[in-house]
Amino acid sequence: NMNKILTLLITIFLVSGMTIVYAQETDATDNNQDDGGITPDNPVLHGLDRAFERINLALTFNKAAKAKKGLAHAEERILEAKKLIKEGKIERLAQVEKEHKEDIEKVKETIDQISETDSESLDESLGVESEIENQEDSLGETEDNIDLKLSGKLNADQLAKLKAFLNSLDSNFDDVKLKIKDKKVRITEKLKQEGESDKEIEDKLKELRE
Repeated sequence: NMNKILTLLITIFLVSGMTIVYAQETDATDNNQDDGGITPDNPVLHGLDRAFERINLALTFNKAAKAKKGLAHAEERILEAKKLIKEGKIERLAQVEKEHKEDIEKVKETIDQISETDSESLDESLGVESEIENQEDSLGETEDNIDLKLSGKLNADQLAKLKAFLNSLDSNFDDVKLKIKDKKVRITEKLKQEGESDKEIEDKLKELRE
């Protein structure tokens, strides 16, 4: 009985700690989009933050909502990268790159699990696609700002690492864009099989985008 009580107390402590970390990070992001919150150079708190993200995803059962949360986690990696770059910690970008790839892979897996049965599925897919496009635009702005601010301030090795990092993020977004595009095609094909015409589907897409 005592062991069970201790296990319960430890679990409550860890979950409470992760909740506080997550809340602090969320507040920081809301107040200043240039603040990347907890970066990998603080391994303990960053590890707790990542653990909380995994728990948050596990407790999200709607697939479209889960994909959007995964994209939000990926966006957090970009904010972390901006903070590290601002602080001149280019060597830390490798960890962010790895974690961004992991986040996007989870998003792709979740997109595969979105239902393909009805118009609601199409609406959910469009919502995920819109979030992907917003993040891609944000990444483009980040890349432009980095080029302007760091031009001539990095040595050749740092510049090469930074360019490789940004190219990796671009590649991740290309992958997830293809995944959501394929999902939309499969849903529209399913709707056609159920008797809807191309015009009906096109009108439905237009209505959902408005």
